[in-house]
Amino acid sequence: MPEKKVFIIMWDAETAQTHAEALEAAGWQVAVESGDVESAISRIKADLPFHVVISLANDPAKSILAARAIRADNVLGEIRVFYVDIGSAKQDLLDNVRAAYMVNWGIMVEELESSLRRAS
Repeated sequence: MPEKKVFIIMWDAETAQTHAEALEAAGWQVAVESGDVESAISRIKADLPFHVVISLANDPAKSILAARAIRADNVLGEIRVFYVDIGSAKQDLLDNVRAAYMVNWGIMVEELESSLRRAS
């Protein structure tokens, strides 16, 4: 079974840490980036996660830049990406970003566990 690693991209460091702690309590190894897109991509490449969770809260355009950078990369392009904090006004930002799994934080752990089981 693959290692349970997830990388969270969220531009609010305090909220990201709260979600990271919840995932860690469920047995996930979690890394968080709350600074910039380039740093997120570099860190993901350095230690490939099984999933990436991208929040569309706070700076959705920046989040979509991160998603597109992941999808455009030959190595990272196959990583399963989950989008959270999606409001109806942000839905149009997801155009042309393939393989989107749109879930709420309330069911994030269950969704991650389910996709991990499907992939193994």
